[in-house]
Amino acid sequence: MKNSLQAHEPIVLKAERDLRKNIRNINQRLNDHPDIARLILINPILALQEINIELSAEVKQHIMDSLRFPPTWIAKKEKVEQELKEALLSYHISETLPLSNSSRARILFDVIKLKCQPEDHQHKNDFPPERLPYYRNKHPLIDKIIEYERLKRGRLLFQPKGVFEDYKSGKRNLKWIKAVKFKV
Repeated sequence: MKNSLQAHEPIVLKAERDLRKNIRNINQRLNDHPDIARLILINPILALQEINIELSAEVKQHIMDSLRFPPTWIAKKEKVEQELKEALLSYHISETLPLSNSSRARILFDVIKLKCQPEDHQHKNDFPPERLPYYRNKHPLIDKIIEYERLKRGRLLFQPKGVFEDYKSGKRNLKWIKAVKFKV
């Protein structure tokens, strides 16, 4: 016997146009299942699958990109990217964006000549972006690189299936959000 969530006929979304065509039905399903609707904030792909929405890889990618990179985010990223390119050129650095770990290390320690923190000695030639915040406010170029790296990652990160399942089962709770209602 199907549970109440799977009792709905599947809505198959093979392309972005299918998503637009079925948005009212999808919103109604989410409104009918408010506990799942709230999970949209944790992982929209998994939440949609919970209400029997079948998503192609193309549609999944579209949803992720649309949420992570809305138009205003893209405009901000492009502006910061241009500013960073100009800043790099002002230091006679001809690296292309995105910066590689070795390029990042060269900029920090050879060009700007920042003092390497003890925990970064193993990264002296291969500097990962995760370590950049430890050098915040040490130099304006580093702050611009940090801003660019943050914008490059996108706005939202979707939680993995295990975290989603914890919220769904109640092991973790969503008391920070009471309800989500979608326009139909």
